[in-house]
Amino acid sequence: MEEMFEMEKRGDVTVLSTSASLKASTAPMLRSVMKKLCCEYRPKLVIDMQRMSSMDSAGCGALVSSLRGVRTSDGDIRLARPNERVLDLLKLARLDCIFEIYQDLDEAIKSFSGTPMKLS
Repeated sequence: MEEMFEMEKRGDVTVLSTSASLKASTAPMLRSVMKKLCCEYRPKLVIDMQRMSSMDSAGCGALVSSLRGVRTSDGDIRLARPNERVLDLLKLARLDCIFEIYQDLDEAIKSFSGTPMKLS
């Protein structure tokens, strides 16, 4: 099930991408993948949404749940390259207030370089 998400390491940042829609049937898979990634020390994650055709409220919930888990591990998530439809939903759900959203994947990855890490 988790093979629908592709992962690529770019330095210390993990880029997660999928061509599937993020909806009620796929949201649990995202949560599962994120749970595994939260085991990393201070995970830095970028979700590349370029090939994601659509998203619904369950997908929004999965993103928020994932963000909570990642931030518990002193990490963070950036969103990159959402299409217009997905970006509209992110704005409607006001997720643009809690996620940093980038139109360029490299900029999303670079955004972590200036991020001070919290010391426990």
